[in-house]
Amino acid sequence: MRIERLPTIDSTTLELQRRAQAGPLPADGLTLWADTQTGGIGRLGRRWFSPLGGLWLTSAIPASRPVSACVSLAVAVLLADLIDQVLVTSHRPERCRIKWPNDLMLADRKLGGILIHTVRQPTAAFLLVGIGVNLQNPSASLPPDVAARACSLAYMPCPADLDRFGYALLAALPRAVARDDSAESVSAARQRRWRPDRDVPITLPDGTEQHGRMLDLCDDGALLGCFPEGTRPLHSVQEVQWCPLQSMSSVRRSCGMSPTRFPPAVAGFPVACSRR
Repeated sequence: MRIERLPTIDSTTLELQRRAQAGPLPADGLTLWADTQTGGIGRLGRRWFSPLGGLWLTSAIPASRPVSACVSLAVAVLLADLIDQVLVTSHRPERCRIKWPNDLMLADRKLGGILIHTVRQPTAAFLLVGIGVNLQNPSASLPPDVAARACSLAYMPCPADLDRFGYALLAALPRAVARDDSAESVSAARQRRWRPDRDVPITLPDGTEQHGRMLDLCDDGALLGCFPEGTRPLHSVQEVQWCPLQSMSSVRRSCGMSPTRFPPAVAGFPVACSRR
């Protein structure tokens, strides 16, 4: 896969879409990795703030067969494993959790997110995997309303090395996307799922809002929600809302979560600085 580093751009995903419209993308794939984005895009077209120090990239990965509906969970698990390496190096007991369908959570606050699109060209199809993670940019670099719900690995005693983290991710990303085992992805995501012990507002695809509890993941990757009328799977939602219950100081305190093993694809790959 080719990697192109950019000092700044409006959106790595938008730029890849523009290039796909202008001509064929490289057959082996292409990643655009920006230091900053001026018009980053999140779910539902929301603005994604991308200051200097964070990881902001989109990879166009060749899709040789129909893409599994669980690919977002597979990418989230890969990112969570890399983030946990930073936490372990910093001797932190917290572990990264996956907020269905595509957010990364740490101590009840948002650390990053994933956004996936498909691009079809006359002779090939590509999966555009957009990734944003607050690595070295402090929460204070974000707008106040965003910072109130966000966190960053910049506060770790051994912060993530941006380049090492990014290249470790890109080395393993094609394998995670190509993995044709939805059951494995769902099982790994289930162990990491963010599940608050309270009802949360869930906005359904038709725009209606219900309060429900996130019980589990179904075998096909859908969210199993519990509502007043009973439990049912949700294959698509506009948003699962949350309100942080803990301050950033909680990121520095023990959460009582047990360590997890890293998969062979990323085990031993140094993504954080060495302790001095």
